[in-house]
Amino acid sequence: MRKIARVARIGRIGIPKTRRPINVLSGERITGGGIRQMNLVPEQLRVWERTIGKERAEKVWRLSLKGIVGTLPELCTYEWLDRRGIGFEFQSAQLGGRQTSGGAVVDFLVYGLTPDGLYCWRVQGEYWHKGPEVERKDATQVQRLRGLKIGGVPVIDVIDLWENDIYQLWPLVFERAEAGLGLRG
Repeated sequence: MRKIARVARIGRIGIPKTRRPINVLSGERITGGGIRQMNLVPEQLRVWERTIGKERAEKVWRLSLKGIVGTLPELCTYEWLDRRGIGFEFQSAQLGGRQTSGGAVVDFLVYGLTPDGLYCWRVQGEYWHKGPEVERKDATQVQRLRGLKIGGVPVIDVIDLWENDIYQLWPLVFERAEAGLGLRG
């Protein structure tokens, strides 16, 4: 076997002859003395960080990468239940679901908190659940869900978790919901 005394110079293919770096996204040359650091954090994650803080946003982001689809308050609730090891069913169609008039898709059907039955946790957005018409519809849905038995197990109560409470009163909003109490009304 023969030792290699020196390595031949390898030609650079596709690299421009200029020393100024090129922005790979826009194709423009970067001026001003060097390579600028690019922010590789997705925009959605940055928005969530401003809303719920970096640590919680990263946890919720990991859920979305696993393919769990929901709104930010729903993902926060999902992460809380999952981390605490509480049994739940996400987006559970009840009373016919969306296909039936008067049906409901319960955000979280929570079991295992009490031997008496199940809790329905509804994540309510501040924008979509305002006004007398929507409030009447929501109240009717609560009454229908309270009288429901799922797999022979009764629904003990329906607890509304409000979007702003999830963002601002964490973890109190979830601790109270585990005890069967909502923060509002």
